[in-house]
Amino acid sequence: MNTTTYKLGAAPRSLPLLGHVTQLFRQPLELFESVRTHGDVVVIRLGRTPAYVINHPDLIRQVLVQDAKKYNKGVQFERARPYIGNGVLSAGEPLHLRQRRLMQPAFHHAQITRYAEMMRETATAAVQAWSDGQVVAMNETLLLFTLEGLTRTLFSIELDPSLVAEFTRTLPEFLDGLTVRVALPFKFLERLPTPGNRRFDRGRIRLRGIVEQILVEHRARQLDHADLLSTLVHARDEGEGEDEGAAMSDEQLHDEIMTMLLAGTETTANTLSWASYLLSIHPEIQERVHAEICEVVGDRPIAVEDLRKLAFTRHVLAETQRMYPAVWLLSRSPIADVELGGHNIPAGSHVLFCPYALHRDPAVFPDPTRFDPERWQPQQRACSGGSRETFFPFGAGMRGCIGESYALTEMMIFLASLITRWRLRPVPGQVVRPIVKGSLQPNQLAMIVERRT
Repeated sequence: MNTTTYKLGAAPRSLPLLGHVTQLFRQPLELFESVRTHGDVVVIRLGRTPAYVINHPDLIRQVLVQDAKKYNKGVQFERARPYIGNGVLSAGEPLHLRQRRLMQPAFHHAQITRYAEMMRETATAAVQAWSDGQVVAMNETLLLFTLEGLTRTLFSIELDPSLVAEFTRTLPEFLDGLTVRVALPFKFLERLPTPGNRRFDRGRIRLRGIVEQILVEHRARQLDHADLLSTLVHARDEGEGEDEGAAMSDEQLHDEIMTMLLAGTETTANTLSWASYLLSIHPEIQERVHAEICEVVGDRPIAVEDLRKLAFTRHVLAETQRMYPAVWLLSRSPIADVELGGHNIPAGSHVLFCPYALHRDPAVFPDPTRFDPERWQPQQRACSGGSRETFFPFGAGMRGCIGESYALTEMMIFLASLITRWRLRPVPGQVVRPIVKGSLQPNQLAMIVERRT
């Protein structure tokens, strides 16, 4: 029997009417790092509404894995759903399970192997366009790379350059507005004619147009490939009941494409941006990655079979995700009253946990602000964190990211394509810090690239 006592606490400095909303907007990362000192379960206030911040990894695992069926997705996804649709990312049960089952074949290992060749071609084209000594806007380059890779591998199309440019202009505006709407305690603020609200509305309309164009182009070409969109178009529900044999509606197809565009571009691009930044300021680690790739791959093009042999490169990515998890905050909401850590959590409550704060907890990861890929070596994990219970950059349990293998394959291939050709150097005087948008991203990231000989 587990006799561990989990402390329940309350965050200080709650303002009348607003609670902790001001801190949440101005310094969200600092807020969630600070509350862990007040307990394993800490109450903060979103306006007058209490929210339970879970800080202990045992309790987080209980919510995500052991008792996953007792929780809905939570406030993040409830407030985002009117804007991003009811795709697999935001759908509740049983729709989530149905959609996940329909989409799963597109992410099987055989399909990932097929996608890898297109990922390599896209990565090679991206990094070959540079010149020696060039200052590259890495975050912008990586967003373009992930978008092109996604449309080629999962939709079997190449977007018109003007549409790509429109997407890259629109996505930040949309995600900025979506972040605000998820955090707002007062929904009437969404309807005020502010510049931010107008930008968000324009972005939402343009993104919808991009999704519709992808569907139209896919159908006009009568494409029938083993890609995600073809899988969804031809999928039939194999469950029992009135939905048996039913195809996916156009509205559901739209929602799933929107989900893939949002989840499969910015988060991956930001993780690769952070990895590039960390390698540039740790040249000795960058050279170890280069040496490993040269030893495993040599002069030939990288293949998916090589990736499992690139252990240190994988550890660099894991350490990057520990320090700068793209998904920095997750939410859940109990369907009925639940017991968590010896404390009652009422039905419908906001339950929050912050991977960024957990990954920087010195009780979980010693010396947490140090970039140390060695902590992921099997022999060091016991004393340096790194278990599934304390590290979940792709979520965990039945709601874990369906595209985890796809994203890891894409990131490994890009890093290998990049580091074999270029040495990364930081731009002198540039101050890089994390900011919270749709995901955790660098405020700026220019990079000097020097050609390897």
